[in-house]
Amino acid sequence: MQYLPVFFDLRDRPVTVIGGGAVAMRKIRLLLACQARIRVLAPRLCADLAQRHHDGLIDFRPGEFSPALLDDGDTPALVIAATDDEDVNAAVAAACRARRLPINVVDSPSLCDFIFPAIIDRSPLVMAVSSGGAAPVLARLVRSRIEAAVPAAFGQLAELAETLRPQVKAALPDVDSRRHFWESTLESADAELALQGDIDQARQAFLARLAAPGTPEKGEALLIAAGSGDPDDMTFRALRLLQRAELVFHDADVPASLVDLARRDADRVALATDDEGAQVLAAVRAGRRVAWLRAGDGTRHDDMADRLAREGLRTLRAAGVAGHARAGL
Repeated sequence: MQYLPVFFDLRDRPVTVIGGGAVAMRKIRLLLACQARIRVLAPRLCADLAQRHHDGLIDFRPGEFSPALLDDGDTPALVIAATDDEDVNAAVAAACRARRLPINVVDSPSLCDFIFPAIIDRSPLVMAVSSGGAAPVLARLVRSRIEAAVPAAFGQLAELAETLRPQVKAALPDVDSRRHFWESTLESADAELALQGDIDQARQAFLARLAAPGTPEKGEALLIAAGSGDPDDMTFRALRLLQRAELVFHDADVPASLVDLARRDADRVALATDDEGAQVLAAVRAGRRVAWLRAGDGTRHDDMADRLAREGLRTLRAAGVAGHARAGL
């Protein structure tokens, strides 16, 4: 591993950017999101940066680069060279290393102390992917796959966990007990409430779990409509629920390629046509997290959903085709 993945806290810290063009603008956009104090050294600014200077978001020092400019004002936490002049970029890198300032030179890994990864932003949950400069396009492709697998709502779940940390720490002073609480809670159906956007109900459920630690998990039914049976038609929500199940029941008309999308350690059971969900209901009553895959748009699950609701058992639904989504508690 050539580069150590780290996350800098740049809130209200000075960062110097050399260059005032479109490339500098891309880096400055990230720095503004991190709430850094940005100083730009460049002969001139592009229109986007000029607007941000006008809005008071960046400090602009016009002129050619000189190493002495790095000593003027607060010592920067980071320096970024983003000019189209290789000689200027090399001079910036040399000046920074003489001063032991972390330097990034855009598109020149050999001159860099650090590089920018491809970023998946689900703030406060943030993920980064890097090829160490070897294949940036590949890193972006991997990022796109992660973005598809991690819904934006994970940010809401992370924010909820952040707000509850003080209460969890007060109630569970032992590190191991806190870890167990978070592992079980974030893997539970209560976390799914937050992913659906029902933050208030999720908070109440989290606090209820905290007030009664060690309470056995209730059974959970994940009723998933397989749509056409083509794995490519499955919604992200349907796939997420399927991969949560420890036991997967499926009707005979559901293709094996779709059943195989369940997590590797999940048990799989093919249901006979005359079963009517009896095995599913028994497994949920026994406290297991169960998925039931059926072909179609979800209407075939209606009877089972009603039976589970009458018994007070938790039910989550997802359709395999976005146009026919039927999701909810």
